[in-house]
Amino acid sequence: MIKINDLKLGYDDNIILDNINLDIEKGKITALIGSNGCGKSTLIKAIARILAPKDGTILMEDKNILKMPSKEVSKLLAMLPQNSNAPEDLTIYDLVKQGRYPYHNLLSFWSKKDEDIVLESINKMGLSDEKNKTLGNLSGGQRQRAWIALALAQNTDIILLDEPTNHLDIKYQLEILNLLKDLNEKENRTIVMVIHDINHALKYAHNIIALKDGIIFAKGPKEDIIDEDLIRGVFGVSCKLIDSPVCKCKMCVPFI
Repeated sequence: MIKINDLKLGYDDNIILDNINLDIEKGKITALIGSNGCGKSTLIKAIARILAPKDGTILMEDKNILKMPSKEVSKLLAMLPQNSNAPEDLTIYDLVKQGRYPYHNLLSFWSKKDEDIVLESINKMGLSDEKNKTLGNLSGGQRQRAWIALALAQNTDIILLDEPTNHLDIKYQLEILNLLKDLNEKENRTIVMVIHDINHALKYAHNIIALKDGIIFAKGPKEDIIDEDLIRGVFGVSCKLIDSPVCKCKMCVPFI
């Protein structure tokens, strides 16, 4: 679904990632992992067209999204940045309505289809009873679910998330990750997310892309690539991989 060829990314003269070649699989959850500053957020920003590449192409459905109008790209993918900002007095409903922007112009009108998609997106995030609450009166978990509802309102097959569990306590982290898992399993949404916690990646992702020092250290199905040597190489931490006692996945137990 997403094909990245010879991508070079950076800020001014500082090259962060170079010669990046990737195929991101349709209908799967892909996690980007790596230590701080390795380029995870830079890569996902480029896929979302927030950051213009210095070289290379990003193809979606065989179309080069770098040459497409922004509104057309917004119909293909939705992006939830690491730090999302909106006026504190904005309601959940009014926030999520913004997701319909790509489908409108100055001459178009709000339709029943728009309304249905917005309300359905809010409902999927379990926020129907709170839709008239303002953002300033939401918990961290509710606020993050509201932003994901905004992404859902764009009605795209692909959702990109930059550290969706950032600044959330463990309860809300799991809540958000389980919601994303449901979207993938029930609606076949393609999820690409930057995530810090290796155990969350091992539990929720199908495929993993590990970055280090501006290159792809490893990529592929988690069962094929994640081992103790990879974790040591990427994070500089020794660990033991064990079978999780609660799900069919591996768990990383670090030690010094």
